[in-house]
Amino acid sequence: GIDTINIAAPKVMAGLLLGGMLPFLFSALSMGAVGRAAMDMIQEVPKKLQMEKRQHVWMIFKELVNNVVRHADASKVKILLQREDKWLLLQVIDNGIGFDADNGSRGNGINNVLKRAKWMKAKAKVDSNKETGTCWEIRIPV
Repeated sequence: GIDTINIAAPKVMAGLLLGGMLPFLFSALSMGAVGRAAMDMIQEVPKKLQMEKRQHVWMIFKELVNNVVRHADASKVKILLQREDKWLLLQVIDNGIGFDADNGSRGNGINNVLKRAKWMKAKAKVDSNKETGTCWEIRIPV
């Protein structure tokens, strides 16, 4: 077996650096791709929607996707943005580890999502549990 590992050895150092860096690299690449896709989606938001409301939709979307990438440990995420009659529906659904949606000690991100939804007079709903992951549904009046 191995008694000691010399972390100053070039191969060991390279392995440590690469092993520690890869998760951050993949996360950054994922967020970049999601951001580009999100911009394409937001361009489809009805043009008559106020610019300030569009900004809130973008920030909500960004926060929800960021939460999936950083906290959910999900292998799948489904994102839906569509018009339904007089509503714009945004859904972000993941199969991750979920969180306690009823817990009063929510983080700033979730509180910001809820504040933005309230400002837009939107209906915000979240269902989350450890077995099925998290489903956010935001209905914004248009």
